[in-house]
Amino acid sequence: SFLSDFPLPFQVSGDYVEWREFRWFLKSLRQYFEYWVMFDRVDTDDDNRIEYGEFKKAVPIMKKWGVKIEDPKKTFAEIDSNGGGKILFIEFCDWAIAKSLDLDDDIDEASDSD
Repeated sequence: SFLSDFPLPFQVSGDYVEWREFRWFLKSLRQYFEYWVMFDRVDTDDDNRIEYGEFKKAVPIMKKWGVKIEDPKKTFAEIDSNGGGKILFIEFCDWAIAKSLDLDDDIDEASDSD
């Protein structure tokens, strides 16, 4: 299933989400949507891949998201885990999760106690 392609805080059993997993599914879906918004802001030519030039230009924006990039070339190479010369969305997500990126202009959840 497509869900198994992404790191999730719950186990995927088949091609469906069970009721007890539903809240985690929605939280994860929201988080991945936030990562997509970030990715799309960096991917200025809209080819669904981030090239080094786009990445370098976005360093000040990413600082607002909670990551300070000292060496853009080195960081780009670390994110580009398959070595293809462009950052794919799943590679960006892996990095964003590891760095706990947070979109600066979104509406964060009020509470986790619901």
